[in-house]
Amino acid sequence: MVDSHRSYIELFQLYLDRAQATIKKVGFLKVLEIEEYVAHGRRQIDQIRRRVLNDEKIPHAEKVFSIFEEHTEWICKGKAGGPQELGLKVCVVEDSYQFILHHRVMQKEIDDKVAVGVIEDTKDMLKCSPAA
Repeated sequence: MVDSHRSYIELFQLYLDRAQATIKKVGFLKVLEIEEYVAHGRRQIDQIRRRVLNDEKIPHAEKVFSIFEEHTEWICKGKAGGPQELGLKVCVVEDSYQFILHHRVMQKEIDDKVAVGVIEDTKDMLKCSPAA
């Protein structure tokens, strides 16, 4: 397993070197995009080296779950051995007919910290002016 990871790192390092050479030949906007992916590649190599070769535990805050959707979070359902998902949590307020009254996408937030505010916002949105 360790030898496979070493081979992977060596191969990926070659790709990064090629990307660096390409950066010198293309336009400015593409350079920025390529440099962003090169930075992702360097971070992945660093984490593989640390985790597999050095047997280090990577802190959760350093982990990246998607290089294409950087806001992606690891979502645990709260039960031991339960399924995990990748994405963002969403708080949804529905009426008794499952009509969505309000929603909130939660980045780096948890349910118990937003529930009261979401309900208050929903109540404020649904207030009707008194009939004349």
